[in-house]
Amino acid sequence: MICCDECYIDAITAEDILNEHIESVRMSKEDYRLHYDYLFKDYNSEITEMERYQLYMLLGILKLLDKQGIKLEVIDENEN
Repeated sequence: MICCDECYIDAITAEDILNEHIESVRMSKEDYRLHYDYLFKDYNSEITEMERYQLYMLLGILKLLDKQGIKLEVIDENEN
């Protein structure tokens, strides 16, 4: 398990980490909502180029996770 409360995780492994080794990817509820705000802004043509880039990166990641059978966990960092 590789988890961290910060944005950056540094891990050294002895073996390759393959897709089948990954059970889930976690994303904060705050980041999840932010990207869905970008989706709404994109629909209304109110999105900046950087927001569009971030949105399309996330959509690509979600598509890849789905293809690999890896679930996305949206976590609320404010819950105890």
